[in-house]
Amino acid sequence: MSHTLVARLEQFPVGHSRIVDVAGKFVAVFHTQAGLFAVQNECPHAWAPLGGASVDDCVVTCPMHGWSFDVRDGSPVSAPPSATLRCYDVTVVEGEVRVAARAGEGGEAEPAT
Repeated sequence: MSHTLVARLEQFPVGHSRIVDVAGKFVAVFHTQAGLFAVQNECPHAWAPLGGASVDDCVVTCPMHGWSFDVRDGSPVSAPPSATLRCYDVTVVEGEVRVAARAGEGGEAEPAT
C-alpha cells in the first residue's frame, strides 16, 4: 500500500489537525496525545468538514450538528451506530508523516508517534 507524505512531524504539533489530499481524497489528520490518526474529512450526516474541528481525548466533534467520532477507529460516540468514519493508516518514517492511499478495513488503528 502506498503512503503520501503530508508533513514533517515537527511541523505538526500535538493538538493540531490538517486536511490533506491523499490520492484524490480529502483526509483529516489529527495529532493527539495518543498519536497521529487519519479519517475521512466528511461527517456522514451532512458532509461537513472534520479537519480543523475540535478534538478532545481522541474524539472529534462535527462543527455543523455536533456528531462526534473516535478518530482511533472511526466509531460513533454521539451519532447513530451506523455512522462511522473511514480510517487511514498513518506512519512516521524518519520524521515524515505519511498517510495510506486508501482507507483501511476498519478496526482500531495503531497510533503513529
